[in-house]
Amino acid sequence: MGGPSLRDEFNKDYAVVQAKQEELKKTEGAFDPAHYAEIVKNGGVKKGQEVFNTNCVPCHKEKGIGDIGPNLSDNSWLWAKGTPETIFPVVFNGVPQNGMPTWGGNLSNDEIYEAVAYVMTLHNTNQAGGKAPQGNPVDDAPDFDNIALKSVQ
Repeated sequence: MGGPSLRDEFNKDYAVVQAKQEELKKTEGAFDPAHYAEIVKNGGVKKGQEVFNTNCVPCHKEKGIGDIGPNLSDNSWLWAKGTPETIFPVVFNGVPQNGMPTWGGNLSNDEIYEAVAYVMTLHNTNQAGGKAPQGNPVDDAPDFDNIALKSVQ
């Protein structure tokens, strides 16, 4: 026989697939501030609330008060820093070790931008009945009226 085994061929092919998936994550999961600003200007927060209610409420509850997932209405973050550019890749790639699914590929990039825009309106609102803070506090609350414009400057 002398050639590679079926297992060797599989491992080689699987490594190629994994490399392509990682490359896709880097290109498709990259935050684009100008596109985010455009999404926000064109009703992204309202659309994002719909995306959030459909996909995120099971873990983060209505108004992002937290359940299985963390509270998104307080001033603390586990995997992001409370900014659109740090939240987008967390949503896109998920946090499998904490049970958060990968939404990239399940939602369009625009839907993820919209959900992020909505989450930004929840941040630091400290909704009643919210889960206790988890992660690291973020010192400065963003100016929600200008967040899209600041992220493109």
